[in-house]
Amino acid sequence: MPTAIRIKSFKISKRGARQMQITIPRNWIDDNELKEGDSVDLMKDVADRLIIVPGDRQEQVENHG
Repeated sequence: MPTAIRIKSFKISKRGARQMQITIPRNWIDDNELKEGDSVDLMKDVADRLIIVPGDRQEQVENHG
């Protein structure tokens, strides 16, 4: 299992009446060649941690988990 690297702590902010949001570090966006409008998938592991995966790479994570 890969070792997790803590990048930075982020505060949760309110977005509208029913949503909350966090920001994703720009260097992660750039490293994954993402741009505005691209999709990311949120997954939860057995330890209840969220995993953010670029949308086009979800199948790789599920198959090689």
